[in-house]
Formats: sequence, structure tokens, C-alpha cells
Amino acid sequence: MSDTAQPYVCAVRPMQKGNGTRMSQELLQTLHDRWAADATLNGLLPSSRVWIDNYPATGGDRVKQDREPDYPYAVMWKDDETVSARFNSGEQRTIDVEIDVFASREGGSVARRIVNRIGDPAGPYNRQQFDITNGGGRVLNVTVANFNDPDPIDDDGILLFECPLIMMVQL
Repeated sequence: MSDTAQPYVCAVRPMQKGNGTRMSQELLQTLHDRWAADATLNGLLPSSRVWIDNYPATGGDRVKQDREPDYPYAVMWKDDETVSARFNSGEQRTIDVEIDVFASREGGSVARRIVNRIGDPAGPYNRQQFDITNGGGRVLNVTVANFNDPDPIDDDGILLFECPLIMMVQL
């Protein structure tokens, strides 16, 4: 290699939750609004304690936080998006969103009730159809995938409940 040649540099960007597109933000805002409008969910965890796309303390990944917010809290973020079909009138996409509910070990029973409400067909998400805020399309179906028992995040007694939502969206 000559003295003036530059070596190749490879940088790995950390995965970002959500992709920042307008439609993604509108979808997440619609899910947040539905949380706020559901008396049971909002009673268990007020929508002011549900964040969109970022963790509250630093706006980044949980592992980089210096200070955790009070428990419980939840974070909604878009995990994946694929085009399922194309029509003259638009696209149909499968969009995976995850709702992470964080709770202290003592608050685990409340968090379990939150997770159960998210998966309840009578709740605001599972098996529901609704318009996306600001004319961004329509959610044709939501399936709350099976969720497991909570994962302890570390030795400090914090539990993570992961609630995956698989949505068919018409744009």
C-alpha cells in the first residue's frame, strides 16, 4: 500500500429502534393514542409513561442509560416492515411493532395485567382494525404474537415483558 492510500474503514452502526419515517411515527402515535383511550390500560399504566421509539432517560438503548425512570414504564418501537402486496391503490405491508414493558420485581403483577390487556381481543390492539393518524393508511389486522414470561434484565430485579404486534397495514 502506498503512503497516500487510505485503508478501508468499516463502521457498524447500532440498530435503531424504528426507522424514523413519517408513516412509522404516525403508526406508533396511533398505537399510543389507542393506549391512552383504553381506560383499563391507561389505568394500569398512564400513557404519559409510554414512550415512542426511544427509552426515556437518554433517548437511546436501555443499556446505555445512567438512570432508569420510575417503574413501570413501556416503550413502543417498530421492529420490521416488509411489503406484502402491491396494488394500483397502494401497498399492503406487514409491520412488526414491539411494546416493551419494564417493571420492578414488585410491580410484576401489574405488568402482567398490562401485557394481558395488550393481548386481549377486547383491548385496543389484538384483532382490531383502525385508521392511522393523519391519513397515513389503515391497520387491517393486528395479531399479538405469543409472549413469554418476563426476562430479568439484570441482577437489580428489573423485569422486561416483550409484546410483539404483527400488523397488516394498507397504505
